[in-house]
This record gives sequence, structure tokens and C-alpha cells, in this order.
Amino acid sequence: MIRLVVADGQDAMRAGVVSALAGDPGIEVLGEVGTGEEAVELAETLDLDLVVMDAYAATSGGVEATRRIVDMGCDVLVLTALGLAAHVRGALRAGAVGFMLKDAAPEELVNAVHLVASGKGFIDPTVVRSFVRAVSVSSPAMSPAAGLPGLGLLTWREQEVANYLSIGLSNGQIASRMQVAENTVKTHVSRILAKLGLRSRVEIALLTQELSMSA
Repeated sequence: MIRLVVADGQDAMRAGVVSALAGDPGIEVLGEVGTGEEAVELAETLDLDLVVMDAYAATSGGVEATRRIVDMGCDVLVLTALGLAAHVRGALRAGAVGFMLKDAAPEELVNAVHLVASGKGFIDPTVVRSFVRAVSVSSPAMSPAAGLPGLGLLTWREQEVANYLSIGLSNGQIASRMQVAENTVKTHVSRILAKLGLRSRVEIALLTQELSMSA
């Protein structure tokens, strides 16, 4: 059972998210709040697996709310809208491991929650493309790839895995396409993170997308 809290400043949106998640027998919604700070308070008192936060709540008062929740050992799935690159970047740096569009279908949201809770992480490909387009027209310092080595450090198999991550595939889906064991994909992901000095598969996806668009 996945135990989670939903944080969203918009009452109607929050109610919709709670309704979609509560309808899944594998998910238990333990609470709903309007801000990131309130989500931190619940994470401190409840035994949570995940906090689902909208982009504004995730960065309310800076990125401290997301960072504090992650530091407690709880994952964060961010619900965002197109054009909120700064919020995505802040939540990413704070340790969020999932990004989903706010207008996603209920079944897509449920699937994303299960993926993040299982440790696989999730990022909607549309979010990746929107974020990379936004940072590509801003200053180089805003770029996820700024100061980072290129994909040339990776083996061709690792590059293949990175490319699949950039379109939002899970480890299982990647394993199926590459016709290898899922544990092999996990090993490749770990090596990519170590070689590129990154913290999450989401960062791999963003970096790969940006480098491919700038090539």
C-alpha cells in the first residue's frame, strides 16, 4: 500500500487529484494540504511513502519544502503545467523524482505514483521537452548541462539507456526494448549517474534531452 499526501493550493485541482488516487486500491491518501510547508508538517508526523505536490506548493518558500521531505526519506512527485521551467528546476535540485502534467488523465497519474513509489521515478516526456526549450533560450547558467560532461563519457549501451530515459520510459520498458534483464538496466542507470555526477534518473532525462536538442 502506497501511503501519500496531496499538496495543492487549488481546492478543485486538489480534490480531483485526491479522487483519482483514492480510487486505486493500492493507494491510501492520508491527507491533503494547500502548501509545501503543510506537507512537511504531515511528513514529519505520518509514515509516508510519497508526497504529491503541485509545482507552486513544491517550491513554496523556496525549494526547502521539497528538500526537507526528501531528507525524511519520502519521495516527491511534482504536478506541473507547461511553462513552469523554474519550478521544475527548483524541485529537481531539491530531490523530486517524479514530474507529471497537471492535466494528465487519472490513470496516468496513478501509474506515475506507482512508478515513483517503486523507486523507478517518472517524468512525463512533455515536461522534459517544455523544460529544455525554456532553459535553452535562457542564460547558460540556467542550463541543466552547464558545467557537466557530455554523453561521450558513456558506453553506447549507457547512451541508449539515457536516450530511453529522456522519453520517460521505466526500467521495465527499457529492458523490454533492449531485450535485457531489468537489473541490467538498473546497473546502467547507476553507472550513468556516477559518470555524470547526477543524482536521479530525472536529471539524466533532462540532460540527454538538452544535449540532443543542442547538437
